[in-house]
Amino acid sequence: MGIKNWFKATPKVAPLRVTDATYKEIVADSELPVLLDVWGPGCAPCVKLMPSIQALATKYAGAVRVAELNAAEAPKTAAKLKVRGTPTVLLIKRGHVVERIVGFKPQVFLEQAMTVKFPEVFES
Repeated sequence: MGIKNWFKATPKVAPLRVTDATYKEIVADSELPVLLDVWGPGCAPCVKLMPSIQALATKYAGAVRVAELNAAEAPKTAAKLKVRGTPTVLLIKRGHVVERIVGFKPQVFLEQAMTVKFPEVFES
């Protein structure tokens, strides 16, 4: 298999964009567990985290809903979720925050938190 075929075989899945208007539909009412990245413009750690969020969206497509929320554009939702700084990654099940990860953490750390809080995704 050539390199062109390899890239075609692994399509990237973008994180869902969440706003104040779409939070309930995309996150709170989700049947799947949700990893929500709350970020802010001008936040260097947020930019550093973005490739990991993209990778998780692709890796767990169909098993975990990976979403992102710009705190500056969705202040009501950020306040409701008690986000005081960015980046903040929230693990949410059935509309309830089950884990709050504040600050930049490597992808492996996020996946380890997911294995603990979303065990149903990792059971085989």
